[in-house]
Amino acid sequence: MIKKYIKRLVASTGSLIAEGALSAYSAHEMQRVKYLEASAYVACRTTFGHMVVCKKDMVIGSGFMNCGDFGTSQITNVITIIKQFVSDFQTRCFLDVGANIGGHGIFALKSSFQRAIFIEPDPLNFRLLRVNQIINNVDSRCTNFEIAASNTDGPLTLERSEDNLGDHRIRNHVFRGRPNLYDEESRSCVQVDGRSIDSLVEHGEIAVDDVDLSWLDTQGYEGNVLAGAESLLNRRVPMVVEFWPYALERVGGYDSLHRAISAYEHIVDVGASEQSKELVTVGPSELDSLYSALLKAERPPTASQTDLLLF
Repeated sequence: MIKKYIKRLVASTGSLIAEGALSAYSAHEMQRVKYLEASAYVACRTTFGHMVVCKKDMVIGSGFMNCGDFGTSQITNVITIIKQFVSDFQTRCFLDVGANIGGHGIFALKSSFQRAIFIEPDPLNFRLLRVNQIINNVDSRCTNFEIAASNTDGPLTLERSEDNLGDHRIRNHVFRGRPNLYDEESRSCVQVDGRSIDSLVEHGEIAVDDVDLSWLDTQGYEGNVLAGAESLLNRRVPMVVEFWPYALERVGGYDSLHRAISAYEHIVDVGASEQSKELVTVGPSELDSLYSALLKAERPPTASQTDLLLF
């Protein structure tokens, strides 16, 4: 806007002063662009506010930068499905496990939920999560844990992706024969604290009775998370769980996940439902077939996965 005004001033007056102002403005703009290019982060406008993202993140960060969103509309779709079956569904507390930089949880807070609990183990993602809560003015309604949800309490190894900051994964040192299609074995690793959700509940750090919707996206570690979340499973808290057979194979987590999923009455394939524009349900006996089909279809760099809604 300033640049257009100066150009009009030059055209109408031919003023040397105006020409000097334009030259100075252009030099300032060049410096500003260089500064932004050198910065590791950028703030971008999204469908629900602003988010600060890491520019090297070619997936979630890129989604927010280029499209203004990254899958947050799924929350609205999921709630619509649940309300078809559960007339008294409430939106008191949203539990975001594998929260990344906060997109889903912050969207939930700004759309309908009163409070949210965020669990994220990666130090960089956790810092951005806190920043994004603050700039969206929802931080007073957030409870944050810089931990990896697991089936036990103790240290865990997090293998970190360099260009997909939503694809950090807990490494299972016990499980052998894991595939390595994405060259995960060469990733840098950092030690993080692991806590079970049951432990957080037992110590009064989470009020599980207030949780109305859980969102689990832990890159194949979902079985381990739910093995330590009996307090959620016993209440049959509605939840969305990422179902990525390749990543589950790497940590040997499918059996635990299958047991947890089978405890629910309704299982909806969210990905298939969005594609077909109609509700696609999955029976417990069909999980093995879905698992095998997605595992067989795995073709890097595109992951073969879906999300399952359980309620």
